Amino acid sequence: MATSALLTMPDQKGGWKLRVVPNRYPALRVEEADSGTTVGVHDQRGGLGAHEVIIDSPSHDEPVTVEESAALHARSLVAAAERMRDLSGDLRLRYHLYFRNVGADAGSTLVHPHAQLLSMAILPPAVRRELERNRDHHDRTGRLLMGDMLRDELTRGSGIVHEDADFVVFCPWASRRPFETWVAPRRHPGSFARTSSSSIGDFGSMIGQTAMALRLALPGVGWNLSLHLSGAQHEDPLWWWHARLVPTVGIPGALESATGVFINAEDPSNAADYLRRTWGRDASAHPLAAQ
Repeated sequence: MATSALLTMPDQKGGWKLRVVPNRYPALRVEEADSGTTVGVHDQRGGLGAHEVIIDSPSHDEPVTVEESAALHARSLVAAAERMRDLSGDLRLRYHLYFRNVGADAGSTLVHPHAQLLSMAILPPAVRRELERNRDHHDRTGRLLMGDMLRDELTRGSGIVHEDADFVVFCPWASRRPFETWVAPRRHPGSFARTSSSSIGDFGSMIGQTAMALRLALPGVGWNLSLHLSGAQHEDPLWWWHARLVPTVGIPGALESATGVFINAEDPSNAADYLRRTWGRDASAHPLAAQ
């Protein structure tokens, strides 16, 4: 029996172009109790949350044109935002993570194009640390950290992959991984929950164009996409939401896991230059990338 859809976007032929369904093997469940216990020195709590799959195309294959990739990611992100607004009605949920794993080496267990939405009853430690760094920077300078990062990147120029009036695509100066690429609104975007579907769709379209450029630059290499937000119930007004695309090039070793210090063998400026050359090109014209 087919799983009932939580959200459907119809196409013009009476079918569908996107469906959101509950994950068959959820990491978190809304039925779980929001309770915790202490086990020795450890805190343990139930798996309260929600886990949904965004099937963003009826086609079994990845997009082969920039236009198709842009449209797929646009509708996927619009659907995710709608589901986040609905899930935020459950006041127990504190954080929404939208993510996509492409390729077996990136953790994907399904070939069919899809993203996932995981809503948690906790604010993840990595998110807390990022929010703290963001607030610390604002306390010291009176400015937003991402705003200063974008200003530096645009001034230097070598890490910029693409920019338009609304968004900037860049390989950060201190990238942890080869070809790590960020997509950020050019101006402080404010609340993600209050952002219009049109603007979210434009943001998703830019992510789709970036994904195609990475696919052409690194044929056959998997990648992870994550949307970096602040809290589900109380969005930090200082936060600048953005997306990160990280190819699975190189495997973090003992140095990285033990110290949090990363060695990136690819100069981000060189990666950005390569991505500028693949920007706007279709995978259909490149046999290796189309596979």
